Amino acid sequence: MVAGQLTAAKHTNGKDWWLITGGDTANKYYSILFRESELIGPFEQTIGLASSYNGSRSGQAVFSPDATKYIRYSPQDGVFLFDFDRQNGVLSNFKHLPIDSEGLGSGVAVSPNSRYLYVSAKDTLFQFDLEAEDIFSSGEIVGIYDGFQSPFPTTFHNAQLAPDCKIYINTFATVDVLHVIHNPDEPGLACNFEQHAVQLPFNHRRSLPHFPNYRLGPLVEGENPQPPCEPIVSTKEQEPPIRQKAYVFPNPAPGYFKVVFEQALRRPGRVMLYNGLGQVVLEEVLGAGGGEFRIELSGVAPGLYFYGVFREGVAVKGGRLVVAGGR
Repeated sequence: MVAGQLTAAKHTNGKDWWLITGGDTANKYYSILFRESELIGPFEQTIGLASSYNGSRSGQAVFSPDATKYIRYSPQDGVFLFDFDRQNGVLSNFKHLPIDSEGLGSGVAVSPNSRYLYVSAKDTLFQFDLEAEDIFSSGEIVGIYDGFQSPFPTTFHNAQLAPDCKIYINTFATVDVLHVIHNPDEPGLACNFEQHAVQLPFNHRRSLPHFPNYRLGPLVEGENPQPPCEPIVSTKEQEPPIRQKAYVFPNPAPGYFKVVFEQALRRPGRVMLYNGLGQVVLEEVLGAGGGEFRIELSGVAPGLYFYGVFREGVAVKGGRLVVAGGR
């Protein structure tokens, strides 16, 4: 049994559908070609790494909107990333992004333009550039759980690209809110991730409706795929929110780094440092009233890390930090 990882993409003819799922505790994948009058298959393919026992019983899998990528994620196994051939249903070019997460909660979605991969690892939301030469190194933290409860913790779970071109994220617990990535086609914090942005009339738990890209048409050489969604444009003029900037330096960091805000904090802020596996290696509260903070890296081994800076619960800065040497 593989839980929550059945998904579909259109054939190059724009009419038939490929259905695909991963094998249980194996590196096998099974696909079926679904036509109007018949099912063809299943076809079996062996590729990549074998999923773990727990990884086969959790997680989420999706195709990119243009159906050129197939992505499978679980907290135990990280991201399994493949190229996909819509003509013959074959996976290729396997890549592994080792993102793990302790506890329950896991989701994955791809932006409407098929460029940015979003991975929700319980209390951390990552963005990766699928066009980067080194996809894993392109990763950036665009959200960290802010502690909100309604009535239970609203940590991050499954994700879904919706018909309005936004990505919605639910939680594993029974709650009455959804998180939203308002501009998923934008890089980094410009994606505008908002936690508990949608108030629901009733509690829900774990599941989201699954929307494969119904708009994907025939593959025509030289033509771009039809957009998978249509953004909703409000007729009411709205001023964009003002995001106070923060600066992080030096980078590489010689045993410390500084966080500087344009304006002093009215309420406590926070800075978090993650290793390549998504594990927190440093977390420090930034006191109210201050505008410049020195963060000591004592005990942090040299290497590449991800950081997130939060001002009054809102992510204002994220990126990669090279630690040149701890003290």
